[in-house]
Amino acid sequence: MSREKSNRQQTIKKEVLIEGAGIHTGVNVSVRLKPAPEDSGIIFLRTDIKGAPAIPASVDFVSACRRGTTLSNGAAEVMTVEHLMAALYGLEIDNLYIEISSKELPACDGSSAVYTEKIMQAGIKRQEAERLYCALDSPLVYTENDAAVIAIPSDRLSVNAVFDYEEGLPGGQYASVDISVESFLSEMAGARTFCFEKDIEHIKKQGLGLGGSEKNTLVIRGNSVKNTPLRFDNECVRHKILDFTGDLSLLGCPLKARIFIIKTGHQVNINFTKKLKKYFMDKKLPQKKIDSEGILKILPHRYPFLMVDTITVGADGKTATGYKNVTSNEPFFKGHFPDTPIFPSTLIIEFMAQSSAVLFLSGKKSEDTLAYFMIIEDASFFGKITPPEILRAEVELIQMRGTRGKVQGTAYKENGEITAQAQFMFALVER
Repeated sequence: MSREKSNRQQTIKKEVLIEGAGIHTGVNVSVRLKPAPEDSGIIFLRTDIKGAPAIPASVDFVSACRRGTTLSNGAAEVMTVEHLMAALYGLEIDNLYIEISSKELPACDGSSAVYTEKIMQAGIKRQEAERLYCALDSPLVYTENDAAVIAIPSDRLSVNAVFDYEEGLPGGQYASVDISVESFLSEMAGARTFCFEKDIEHIKKQGLGLGGSEKNTLVIRGNSVKNTPLRFDNECVRHKILDFTGDLSLLGCPLKARIFIIKTGHQVNINFTKKLKKYFMDKKLPQKKIDSEGILKILPHRYPFLMVDTITVGADGKTATGYKNVTSNEPFFKGHFPDTPIFPSTLIIEFMAQSSAVLFLSGKKSEDTLAYFMIIEDASFFGKITPPEILRAEVELIQMRGTRGKVQGTAYKENGEITAQAQFMFALVER
Protein backbone atom coordinates (compact mmCIF):
# COMPACT_ATOMS: atom_id res chain seq x y z
CA MET A 1 0.00 0.00 0.00
CA SER A 2 1.19 3.51 -0.71
CA ARG A 3 -0.23 6.97 -0.64
CA GLU A 4 1.41 8.94 -3.40
CA LYS A 5 1.43 12.67 -4.05
CA SER A 6 0.46 13.60 -7.58
CA ASN A 7 -1.15 16.64 -9.19
CA ARG A 8 -3.29 19.08 -7.22
CA GLN A 9 -6.71 18.99 -5.61
CA GLN A 10 -9.59 20.54 -7.55
CA THR A 11 -13.00 22.10 -7.00
CA ILE A 12 -15.39 23.97 -9.35
CA LYS A 13 -15.03 27.62 -10.32
CA LYS A 14 -18.64 28.67 -9.71
CA GLU A 15 -21.97 27.42 -8.41
CA VAL A 16 -23.98 24.86 -10.41
CA LEU A 17 -27.76 24.33 -10.21
CA ILE A 18 -29.36 21.03 -11.24
CA GLU A 19 -33.07 20.27 -10.86
CA GLY A 20 -35.25 17.25 -11.49
CA ALA A 21 -37.11 14.36 -9.88
CA GLY A 22 -35.56 11.48 -7.97
CA ILE A 23 -35.81 8.15 -9.77
CA HIS A 24 -37.10 6.34 -6.67
CA THR A 25 -39.02 8.98 -4.71
CA GLY A 26 -40.34 10.88 -7.74
CA VAL A 27 -39.94 14.08 -5.68
CA ASN A 28 -38.66 17.21 -7.41
CA VAL A 29 -35.37 18.39 -5.98
CA SER A 30 -32.88 21.22 -6.44
CA VAL A 31 -29.16 20.55 -6.13
CA ARG A 32 -26.54 23.26 -5.86
CA LEU A 33 -22.89 22.35 -6.32
CA LYS A 34 -20.63 24.91 -4.66
CA PRO A 35 -16.85 25.34 -4.53
CA ALA A 36 -15.21 24.06 -1.34
CA PRO A 37 -11.77 24.74 0.17
CA GLU A 38 -8.96 22.25 -0.30
CA ASP A 39 -8.98 19.19 1.97
CA SER A 40 -12.76 19.60 2.53
CA GLY A 41 -13.75 16.49 0.59
CA ILE A 42 -17.26 16.02 -0.82
CA ILE A 43 -20.01 17.10 1.60
CA PHE A 44 -23.80 16.83 1.13
CA LEU A 45 -25.92 19.41 2.96
CA ARG A 46 -29.68 18.83 3.45
CA THR A 47 -30.92 22.42 3.15
CA ASP A 48 -34.55 21.35 3.71
CA ILE A 49 -33.71 20.26 7.25
CA LYS A 50 -33.11 22.76 10.06
CA GLY A 51 -29.42 23.40 10.48
CA ALA A 52 -28.62 21.92 7.05
CA PRO A 53 -26.98 18.76 8.49
CA ALA A 54 -23.86 17.60 6.68
CA ILE A 55 -23.42 14.10 5.27
CA PRO A 56 -19.84 13.28 4.20
CA ALA A 57 -19.48 11.35 0.96
CA SER A 58 -17.76 8.44 2.66
CA VAL A 59 -18.30 4.71 2.71
CA ASP A 60 -18.52 5.02 6.51
CA PHE A 61 -21.87 6.83 6.05
CA VAL A 62 -23.52 4.33 3.68
CA SER A 63 -26.82 3.21 5.20
CA ALA A 64 -28.57 1.37 2.34
CA CYS A 65 -27.91 -0.09 -1.10
CA ARG A 66 -31.40 -0.83 -2.47
CA ARG A 67 -31.31 -0.07 -6.20
CA GLY A 68 -28.87 2.75 -5.40
CA THR A 69 -26.51 3.99 -2.70
CA THR A 70 -27.81 5.97 0.28
CA LEU A 71 -25.71 8.04 2.70
CA SER A 72 -26.96 8.95 6.16
CA ASN A 73 -25.82 10.99 9.13
CA GLY A 74 -28.30 10.66 11.96
CA ALA A 75 -31.80 11.32 10.62
CA ALA A 76 -30.48 13.08 7.50
CA GLU A 77 -30.01 11.00 4.39
CA VAL A 78 -29.37 11.41 0.68
CA MET A 79 -30.32 8.70 -1.82
CA THR A 80 -28.95 7.59 -5.19
CA VAL A 81 -25.62 9.39 -4.93
CA GLU A 82 -23.70 7.15 -7.34
CA HIS A 83 -24.22 9.03 -10.63
CA LEU A 84 -23.12 12.38 -9.24
CA MET A 85 -20.25 10.78 -7.34
CA ALA A 86 -19.10 9.03 -10.51
CA ALA A 87 -19.10 12.39 -12.33
CA LEU A 88 -17.01 13.98 -9.57
CA TYR A 89 -14.57 11.08 -9.60
CA GLY A 90 -14.33 11.05 -13.39
CA LEU A 91 -13.70 14.82 -13.54
CA GLU A 92 -11.24 14.64 -10.63
CA ILE A 93 -13.19 16.93 -8.30
CA ASP A 94 -11.87 16.54 -4.74
CA ASN A 95 -13.67 19.26 -2.79
CA LEU A 96 -17.32 20.24 -3.14
CA TYR A 97 -20.36 21.30 -1.14
CA ILE A 98 -23.60 19.75 -2.43
CA GLU A 99 -26.73 21.47 -1.18
CA ILE A 100 -29.83 19.33 -1.74
CA SER A 101 -33.46 20.30 -1.05
CA SER A 102 -34.82 16.78 -0.58
CA LYS A 103 -33.55 13.30 0.17
CA GLU A 104 -32.82 12.05 -3.33
CA LEU A 105 -30.65 13.40 -6.12
CA PRO A 106 -32.37 14.01 -9.48
CA ALA A 107 -32.31 11.15 -11.96
CA CYS A 108 -31.73 13.47 -14.94
CA ASP A 109 -31.45 11.09 -17.93
CA GLY A 110 -30.34 8.11 -15.82
CA SER A 111 -26.62 8.71 -16.42
CA SER A 112 -23.91 11.11 -15.27
CA ALA A 113 -24.13 13.20 -18.45
CA VAL A 114 -26.12 16.16 -17.06
CA TYR A 115 -23.93 16.43 -13.95
CA THR A 116 -20.83 16.25 -16.11
CA GLU A 117 -22.02 18.89 -18.57
CA LYS A 118 -22.98 21.32 -15.81
CA ILE A 119 -19.64 20.92 -14.05
CA MET A 120 -17.72 21.38 -17.28
CA GLN A 121 -19.71 24.55 -18.01
CA ALA A 122 -18.91 25.92 -14.55
CA GLY A 123 -15.23 25.17 -14.98
CA ILE A 124 -12.78 23.30 -12.78
CA LYS A 125 -10.46 25.17 -10.41
CA ARG A 126 -7.03 23.83 -9.53
CA GLN A 127 -6.11 24.23 -5.87
CA GLU A 128 -2.76 24.35 -4.10
CA ALA A 129 -2.97 21.24 -1.90
CA GLU A 130 -1.53 18.00 -3.22
CA ARG A 131 -3.91 15.28 -4.41
CA LEU A 132 -3.24 11.97 -2.63
CA TYR A 133 -3.72 8.62 -4.36
CA CYS A 134 -4.16 5.20 -2.79
CA ALA A 135 -2.24 2.47 -4.60
CA LEU A 136 -2.47 -1.26 -3.98
CA ASP A 137 0.72 -3.20 -3.36
CA SER A 138 -0.94 -6.62 -3.47
CA PRO A 139 -4.12 -8.13 -4.96
CA LEU A 140 -7.43 -7.71 -3.11
CA VAL A 141 -10.48 -9.90 -3.75
CA TYR A 142 -14.09 -9.67 -2.56
CA THR A 143 -16.68 -12.31 -3.38
CA GLU A 144 -20.36 -12.64 -2.51
CA ASN A 145 -22.44 -15.50 -3.92
CA ASP A 146 -21.69 -15.40 -7.67
CA ALA A 147 -20.46 -11.77 -7.65
CA ALA A 148 -16.80 -10.80 -7.38
CA VAL A 149 -14.47 -7.81 -7.38
CA ILE A 150 -10.79 -8.46 -8.05
CA ALA A 151 -8.26 -5.63 -7.73
CA ILE A 152 -4.59 -5.90 -8.60
CA PRO A 153 -1.81 -3.30 -8.44
CA SER A 154 -1.51 -0.83 -11.29
CA ASP A 155 -0.25 2.70 -11.92
CA ARG A 156 -3.74 3.91 -12.86
CA LEU A 157 -7.40 2.97 -12.39
CA SER A 158 -9.04 0.70 -14.93
CA VAL A 159 -12.28 -1.25 -14.56
CA ASN A 160 -13.23 -4.36 -16.53
CA ALA A 161 -16.81 -5.60 -16.20
CA VAL A 162 -18.40 -8.95 -17.01
CA PHE A 163 -22.12 -9.67 -16.53
CA ASP A 164 -24.27 -12.63 -17.31
CA TYR A 165 -28.02 -12.28 -16.87
CA GLU A 166 -30.37 -15.07 -17.85
CA GLU A 167 -32.41 -12.48 -19.74
CA GLY A 168 -29.31 -11.35 -21.64
CA LEU A 169 -28.04 -7.86 -22.26
CA PRO A 170 -28.28 -6.04 -25.59
CA GLY A 171 -25.05 -5.55 -27.51
CA GLY A 172 -22.71 -7.63 -25.37
CA GLN A 173 -21.86 -8.23 -21.75
CA TYR A 174 -18.27 -6.97 -21.40
CA ALA A 175 -16.60 -3.56 -21.15
CA SER A 176 -13.18 -2.26 -20.16
CA VAL A 177 -12.32 1.36 -19.38
CA ASP A 178 -9.04 3.00 -18.35
CA ILE A 179 -10.55 5.73 -16.24
CA SER A 180 -9.33 9.25 -16.97
CA VAL A 181 -11.13 12.53 -17.55
CA GLU A 182 -11.08 11.94 -21.30
CA SER A 183 -12.32 8.34 -21.18
CA PHE A 184 -14.96 9.19 -18.58
CA LEU A 185 -16.42 11.87 -20.83
CA SER A 186 -16.38 9.75 -23.99
CA GLU A 187 -16.98 6.22 -22.70
CA MET A 188 -18.83 6.34 -19.38
CA ALA A 189 -20.69 9.55 -18.50
CA GLY A 190 -23.60 8.96 -20.91
CA ALA A 191 -24.28 5.32 -20.01
CA ARG A 192 -27.83 5.15 -18.61
CA THR A 193 -29.36 3.01 -15.91
CA PHE A 194 -31.49 0.04 -16.95
CA CYS A 195 -34.07 -2.40 -15.67
CA PHE A 196 -35.87 -5.45 -16.97
CA GLU A 197 -39.50 -4.87 -17.88
CA LYS A 198 -40.61 -7.88 -15.86
CA ASP A 199 -39.17 -6.31 -12.65
CA ILE A 200 -40.90 -2.93 -12.84
CA GLU A 201 -44.01 -3.82 -10.85
CA HIS A 202 -41.96 -5.52 -8.14
CA ILE A 203 -39.71 -2.45 -7.84
CA LYS A 204 -42.72 -0.17 -7.43
CA LYS A 205 -44.27 -2.45 -4.79
CA GLN A 206 -41.08 -1.87 -2.78
CA GLY A 207 -41.76 1.85 -2.88
CA LEU A 208 -38.95 2.45 -5.37
CA GLY A 209 -38.80 3.57 -8.98
CA LEU A 210 -41.65 6.09 -8.49
CA GLY A 211 -39.80 8.62 -10.63
CA GLY A 212 -38.62 6.11 -13.19
CA SER A 213 -39.67 6.64 -16.79
CA GLU A 214 -38.65 5.86 -20.33
CA LYS A 215 -36.77 9.18 -20.26
CA ASN A 216 -34.35 8.11 -17.53
CA THR A 217 -34.25 4.30 -17.71
CA LEU A 218 -33.45 1.77 -20.40
CA VAL A 219 -36.22 -0.82 -20.30
CA ILE A 220 -35.11 -4.27 -21.43
CA ARG A 221 -37.54 -6.77 -22.86
CA GLY A 222 -35.97 -10.03 -23.94
CA ASN A 223 -32.55 -9.17 -25.34
CA SER A 224 -33.28 -5.63 -26.50
CA VAL A 225 -34.04 -2.16 -25.19
CA LYS A 226 -37.61 -1.31 -26.13
CA ASN A 227 -37.86 2.44 -25.45
CA THR A 228 -34.84 4.23 -26.93
CA PRO A 229 -31.77 3.74 -29.14
CA LEU A 230 -28.59 2.75 -27.30
CA ARG A 231 -25.77 5.25 -26.91
CA PHE A 232 -23.25 2.38 -26.83
CA ASP A 233 -23.57 -1.19 -28.03
CA ASN A 234 -22.76 -2.28 -24.47
CA GLU A 235 -24.40 0.63 -22.63
CA CYS A 236 -25.81 -1.49 -19.81
CA VAL A 237 -22.42 -2.90 -18.83
CA ARG A 238 -20.83 0.54 -19.12
CA HIS A 239 -23.46 1.79 -16.68
CA LYS A 240 -22.39 -0.94 -14.26
CA ILE A 241 -18.86 0.48 -14.44
CA LEU A 242 -20.32 3.95 -13.86
CA ASP A 243 -22.17 2.75 -10.75
CA PHE A 244 -19.07 0.96 -9.50
CA THR A 245 -16.95 4.09 -9.95
CA GLY A 246 -19.49 6.19 -8.06
CA ASP A 247 -19.53 3.72 -5.17
CA LEU A 248 -15.74 3.37 -5.24
CA SER A 249 -15.40 7.17 -4.93
CA LEU A 250 -16.72 6.83 -1.37
CA LEU A 251 -13.29 5.46 -0.45
CA GLY A 252 -12.40 9.15 -0.17
CA CYS A 253 -9.14 8.83 -2.07
CA PRO A 254 -8.60 8.23 -5.80
CA LEU A 255 -7.39 4.69 -6.37
CA LYS A 256 -4.70 3.21 -8.59
CA ALA A 257 -5.61 -0.39 -9.39
CA ARG A 258 -6.72 -2.67 -12.19
CA ILE A 259 -10.17 -3.94 -11.23
CA PHE A 260 -12.36 -6.74 -12.56
CA ILE A 261 -16.04 -6.76 -11.56
CA ILE A 262 -18.35 -9.71 -12.13
CA LYS A 263 -22.13 -9.51 -11.55
CA THR A 264 -21.79 -6.68 -9.05
CA GLY A 265 -24.51 -4.43 -7.63
CA HIS A 266 -24.39 -1.56 -5.17
CA GLN A 267 -24.17 -3.78 -2.10
CA VAL A 268 -21.19 -5.68 -3.49
CA ASN A 269 -19.57 -2.41 -4.62
CA ILE A 270 -19.91 -0.92 -1.15
CA ASN A 271 -18.74 -4.07 0.64
CA PHE A 272 -15.66 -4.11 -1.57
CA THR A 273 -15.01 -0.42 -0.90
CA LYS A 274 -15.27 -1.04 2.84
CA LYS A 275 -12.80 -3.90 2.54
CA LEU A 276 -10.53 -1.67 0.50
CA LYS A 277 -10.65 1.08 3.12
CA LYS A 278 -9.83 -1.41 5.88
CA TYR A 279 -6.92 -2.67 3.77
CA PHE A 280 -5.43 0.81 3.62
CA MET A 281 -6.22 1.61 7.25
CA ASP A 282 -4.54 -1.62 8.41
CA LYS A 283 -1.47 -0.81 6.34
CA LYS A 284 -1.37 2.89 7.12
CA LEU A 285 2.07 2.68 8.64
CA PRO A 286 4.95 5.01 7.91
CA GLN A 287 6.99 3.59 5.05
CA LYS A 288 10.46 4.40 3.84
CA LYS A 289 10.67 5.04 0.12
CA ILE A 290 14.21 4.79 -1.22
CA ASP A 291 15.04 6.24 -4.62
CA SER A 292 17.89 5.28 -6.95
CA GLU A 293 20.41 7.51 -5.18
CA GLY A 294 19.51 5.99 -1.83
CA ILE A 295 19.85 2.47 -3.23
CA LEU A 296 23.38 3.30 -4.47
CA LYS A 297 24.30 4.18 -0.88
CA ILE A 298 23.02 0.82 0.38
CA LEU A 299 23.99 -1.70 -2.31
CA PRO A 300 27.48 -2.17 -3.78
CA HIS A 301 25.99 -3.08 -7.20
CA ARG A 302 26.38 -0.68 -10.10
CA TYR A 303 25.18 -0.50 -13.71
CA PRO A 304 24.64 -2.77 -15.54
CA PHE A 305 24.10 -5.16 -12.60
CA LEU A 306 22.02 -2.93 -10.36
CA MET A 307 18.50 -4.33 -10.77
CA VAL A 308 16.43 -2.21 -8.35
CA ASP A 309 15.27 1.25 -9.44
CA THR A 310 13.20 2.20 -6.38
CA ILE A 311 12.05 0.38 -3.26
CA THR A 312 9.65 0.94 -0.37
CA VAL A 313 10.49 -0.61 3.00
CA GLY A 314 7.67 -1.27 5.46
CA ALA A 315 7.69 0.38 8.89
CA ASP A 316 8.14 -2.99 10.59
CA GLY A 317 11.39 -3.60 8.69
CA LYS A 318 10.13 -7.02 7.60
CA THR A 319 8.64 -6.27 4.18
CA ALA A 320 9.71 -4.34 1.10
CA THR A 321 8.47 -3.68 -2.43
CA GLY A 322 11.08 -3.19 -5.13
CA TYR A 323 10.55 -1.97 -8.71
CA LYS A 324 12.54 -2.58 -11.88
CA ASN A 325 11.73 -0.81 -15.15
CA VAL A 326 12.58 -3.28 -17.94
CA THR A 327 13.32 -1.46 -21.20
CA SER A 328 14.71 -2.55 -24.54
CA ASN A 329 17.94 -0.71 -23.67
CA GLU A 330 19.07 -3.41 -21.22
CA PRO A 331 22.57 -4.50 -22.36
CA PHE A 332 21.91 -8.23 -22.05
CA PHE A 333 19.13 -8.09 -24.66
CA LYS A 334 21.83 -7.89 -27.33
CA GLY A 335 22.50 -11.55 -26.71
CA HIS A 336 19.31 -12.73 -24.94
CA PHE A 337 17.95 -12.70 -27.58
CA PRO A 338 18.70 -10.27 -30.46
CA ASP A 339 15.39 -10.70 -32.28
CA THR A 340 13.27 -11.78 -29.29
CA PRO A 341 14.36 -9.93 -26.14
CA ILE A 342 13.59 -11.97 -23.01
CA PHE A 343 14.50 -10.87 -19.50
CA PRO A 344 16.68 -13.69 -18.08
CA SER A 345 15.05 -15.66 -15.26
CA THR A 346 18.32 -15.57 -13.32
CA LEU A 347 18.09 -11.76 -13.28
CA ILE A 348 14.55 -11.91 -11.92
CA ILE A 349 16.05 -13.87 -9.04
CA GLU A 350 18.81 -11.26 -8.76
CA PHE A 351 16.18 -8.49 -8.73
CA MET A 352 14.38 -10.16 -5.82
CA ALA A 353 17.70 -10.84 -4.07
CA GLN A 354 18.78 -7.19 -4.34
CA SER A 355 15.38 -6.07 -3.04
CA SER A 356 15.92 -8.42 -0.09
CA ALA A 357 19.39 -6.98 0.50
CA VAL A 358 17.97 -3.46 0.69
CA LEU A 359 15.37 -4.74 3.17
CA PHE A 360 18.18 -6.11 5.35
CA LEU A 361 20.51 -3.13 5.07
CA SER A 362 18.20 -0.10 4.98
CA GLY A 363 17.90 -0.01 8.77
CA LYS A 364 21.61 -0.39 9.44
CA LYS A 365 23.48 2.61 10.81
CA SER A 366 26.74 1.49 9.31
CA GLU A 367 27.22 1.78 5.54
CA ASP A 368 30.02 -0.79 5.71
CA THR A 369 27.71 -3.84 5.88
CA LEU A 370 27.08 -6.18 2.98
CA ALA A 371 24.37 -8.80 2.51
CA TYR A 372 25.81 -11.92 0.86
CA PHE A 373 23.46 -14.21 -1.04
CA MET A 374 24.02 -17.78 0.24
CA ILE A 375 21.18 -20.16 -0.65
CA ILE A 376 18.21 -20.19 -3.00
CA GLU A 377 15.30 -22.59 -2.44
CA ASP A 378 12.00 -23.45 -4.11
CA ALA A 379 12.53 -21.22 -7.14
CA SER A 380 9.70 -21.25 -9.67
CA PHE A 381 9.19 -19.27 -12.88
CA PHE A 382 5.94 -18.43 -14.66
CA GLY A 383 6.02 -17.14 -18.22
CA LYS A 384 8.47 -14.79 -19.88
CA ILE A 385 9.23 -11.09 -19.40
CA THR A 386 9.68 -8.89 -22.46
CA PRO A 387 10.15 -5.12 -22.63
CA PRO A 388 8.56 -2.78 -21.86
CA GLU A 389 7.56 -4.07 -18.42
CA ILE A 390 7.62 -2.92 -14.82
CA LEU A 391 8.66 -5.72 -12.50
CA ARG A 392 7.61 -5.60 -8.85
CA ALA A 393 9.23 -7.68 -6.11
CA GLU A 394 7.43 -8.34 -2.84
CA VAL A 395 9.93 -9.61 -0.25
CA GLU A 396 9.24 -10.58 3.35
CA LEU A 397 11.59 -11.57 6.14
CA ILE A 398 10.46 -14.96 7.44
CA GLN A 399 13.40 -15.79 9.69
CA MET A 400 16.34 -13.93 11.28
CA ARG A 401 19.01 -15.46 13.49
CA GLY A 402 22.00 -13.35 14.35
CA THR A 403 23.57 -12.16 11.12
CA ARG A 404 21.67 -14.62 8.92
CA GLY A 405 18.20 -14.24 7.52
CA LYS A 406 15.70 -15.95 5.24
CA VAL A 407 13.39 -14.10 2.87
CA GLN A 408 10.37 -15.09 0.80
CA GLY A 409 10.30 -13.29 -2.53
CA THR A 410 7.65 -13.02 -5.25
CA ALA A 411 8.01 -11.10 -8.52
CA TYR A 412 5.00 -9.72 -10.41
CA LYS A 413 4.39 -8.26 -13.83
CA GLU A 414 2.75 -4.86 -14.14
CA ASN A 415 -0.67 -6.51 -14.66
CA GLY A 416 -0.36 -8.39 -11.36
CA GLU A 417 0.60 -11.81 -12.78
CA ILE A 418 3.18 -13.72 -10.78
CA THR A 419 6.36 -14.25 -12.77
CA ALA A 420 8.69 -15.87 -10.19
CA GLN A 421 8.91 -17.07 -6.59
CA ALA A 422 11.84 -18.13 -4.43
CA GLN A 423 13.27 -18.16 -0.91
CA PHE A 424 16.71 -16.70 -0.17
CA MET A 425 19.19 -16.96 2.67
CA PHE A 426 21.57 -14.08 3.35
CA ALA A 427 24.50 -13.45 5.66
CA LEU A 428 25.39 -9.96 6.85
CA VAL A 429 29.11 -9.23 6.94
CA GLU A 430 31.27 -6.17 7.47
CA ARG A 431 33.20 -4.92 4.44
